[in-house]
This record gives sequence, structure tokens and C-alpha cells, in this order.
Amino acid sequence: MKAALISTLCFAVVALSTLSAQAPAVLAPADFTYQGFREVRFDSLTSYMRGLSHRMINGDLRFLSLTHTGVLREFSIAGVPLGGLVSTVTASWKIPGAKDHSGIWFNQATNRLWITSSTDYTADTNPAHITMMTLGPDGTVSNVKTVKLAGVNEKRVYGGCQPSPLPQFYAVCGWGGYTSLVNQGGGAAMGPFMVGIADPDLAADGATIPAKRLLDTPGDARGLRKTTPLNYFDGGDADTRGTRRENPQTPPTLPPYKGAGWLSPDSKGLNWFVWGDSYYNNAAYIQTPAKRGFVAIAALCQGKCWYQTSTLHFDGRTQELHIWDPSRLTAGLLTRPDAMSELVLPRGIKGSWDGNVPMANISGVTYVRETGTLYAVGYPLGAPRNGPDGEWDTGRLYSIAVAQ
Repeated sequence: MKAALISTLCFAVVALSTLSAQAPAVLAPADFTYQGFREVRFDSLTSYMRGLSHRMINGDLRFLSLTHTGVLREFSIAGVPLGGLVSTVTASWKIPGAKDHSGIWFNQATNRLWITSSTDYTADTNPAHITMMTLGPDGTVSNVKTVKLAGVNEKRVYGGCQPSPLPQFYAVCGWGGYTSLVNQGGGAAMGPFMVGIADPDLAADGATIPAKRLLDTPGDARGLRKTTPLNYFDGGDADTRGTRRENPQTPPTLPPYKGAGWLSPDSKGLNWFVWGDSYYNNAAYIQTPAKRGFVAIAALCQGKCWYQTSTLHFDGRTQELHIWDPSRLTAGLLTRPDAMSELVLPRGIKGSWDGNVPMANISGVTYVRETGTLYAVGYPLGAPRNGPDGEWDTGRLYSIAVAQ
């Protein structure tokens, strides 16, 4: 009997040891260390760039960002130290398939660019899609292919794609966040969203491929955040009797109306996404020798968040680091990150922001495995050109070391 018990216990210890070896620890906010930034400025169009991916060309790290007109720009940071200015475009391409909100990913394994995109100002439900292409050396693109994702709305998949943290899928796509007319339709996710897919390059052009929901903010639910916003969007911009201000010309002066929806913190101490909160192109799967995690940077309202003169207004913007344990990305309705932490980054722009646009937000991240560095970018976030009254056309590329 004792021998059987000892044998059973030994088997359990071995099983637990094997399980531990198969499941690396999950990344935590303390594993991320901000190092500094490089200014990025090419011309006035720099203000309207968004998204971030990278590729290696003969050992040189090249970054990719997209303008609002669908022009992909490539630049290198070789020879530019932290605090320096990147001012040279190494290549550019006119990219098919870009819309109001777009996410990009360069698949180094196949030397292919992927783009996901969505029309912003529409209440129509359109199918999510991925357009893939080969970038030519002379600004041309070739081998263009588009596939649709079965049963998925494009307003939930405008953030981009990444290598899959789960072995049964080739890639994951999505990210989620606010889009215009969110209360009128279109299927946006007011929080995180992710689907897993097989390799779309194996499907025919125009095909519809299966998409497995891994992470979602269903119905009228919302994503969680660490910092506390003052939400006036959901009936909060009202007087003490609950009479709402309809499209006012001035910012609110009273506290948010207590009977309004989605006030933060709620009775359980939870803080909620508000209009304008989005993940954009800000997600990366990170695998180090010791840890792993699916990481996203949420671009969020800071302070008062309200509707005025027919658009969104904010006291300011901030960003948070959200981390999910990849082994938990199977429930389909899992919205709560395993960890959330405000990510404080130096911004050259001071003052207010308005509109539902990636501008003046962190709008793209990419993880460079070779150096263990997470890069984040925002346009424009740097100091103005030609003094304090100059044009705001300087972006910032932030460097964040990930503990190995």
C-alpha cells in the first residue's frame, strides 16, 4: 500500500513538473522597462501616420507605418540613438485595402505584409478581411490576396494580426475598441477582441475562412481598464435632475450624473472603457526564454471624456499595458486581462484631444524578438517643429525592454 502511494505521489510530482515545463510563467508589468524614444519626422504627413510593424533587411531593423492615404512608409533607426531624430524614409508603397482604421503585420516567415481594416463612420455590418501582399523593392506590390473571416464584423478586426500563441492556429487577428456610431450598429467591440485562424495564404483569393473566437467583449459589455476616467458619454453630461446636454458647445462643469451608464469606478471598483478607448494596432505575442504573454497597449481617455460640437473630446490621453495568459485565450468571452498597468510615456503634446482617430495616441506596437524590445509609436506625439507654435508633425518611437 505504501509503495503504491509513493509511486502515485512520484507520478504526481513528475506530472506537475512536466506541466510546469510546458507552461512558462506569464509576463507581468514589472517585466517591461521603458528605455526612451526617438523622434520621427518626415513631412506634414507624419502627423497622420499610424500602425507599426517591422522586418529585417540584411540584418537592418526596418519599421513600417501607414499614412491615412494608404501609403506604407519604411524607416530605419540604424545610427540614430535614443533621443535622436529619424528623418529618412527608406522605401514606400501604395497599399491596397487600407480604410479609416487599419492594422498591419509583416510576416517575416513568408515575406508578406498583412493588413486588416474597417470603415469607421458606418452602421453597416461588413465582413472582416485580411489583405496580404508581397512588397517589391521599387514601391510596387504583388501577389495581392484578400480573404474574409467567417461570421466576424470588420469593426472588430481593424487592429491587425500576430503570430498565434496557441499551436492550433497559424495567426490571431482582431484587438477591438471604439468606432463611430457604436450605438447605431456595425458590430464594434467596446473592448478586446481576438480570433484564431489558419494560414490565409493557403486559401484562394476571395475565399471565406473559418475564424475561432478566442477573446471577445460581447453585446453591450465593455473592456476593463486600470485608470479611472470621468465618463460623460453615456448619459453623464446632465444636470442634477438628469436633463442631458445635447451636443453642447462647451465642456461639462458638473460631475458626471450619478444615474448615467458605465461610470467608473463602479460599485465593485471596476473601471470601464469609454467612447474613444481603443487597442488600435497595439498588440503583440511575446515569448521569451522564461515567460510569455499576449500584450496589448490600450489608448485611453484621461480625465474628462465628453461629447461636444459633434465629436469626442478628452482632457488628455494615456495608455495602459494589458497582459493575457495565452493558456486562457480559449474561452471566447474572456475580457479581463490577467494584469493591467498604466504605461507612462513622455508626450510632447500638451492639452486636449478630440475625435475618434489614432492621431495623438499610441497607434502601433511591434515586438523585436532578436533584441527583446517592444516598440510603440504615436503620431504626432513629439515636440512641435519650429518652436511651440510650429506644426505638430513629429511622431515618437518608444523603446521598451522586455525581461528575458
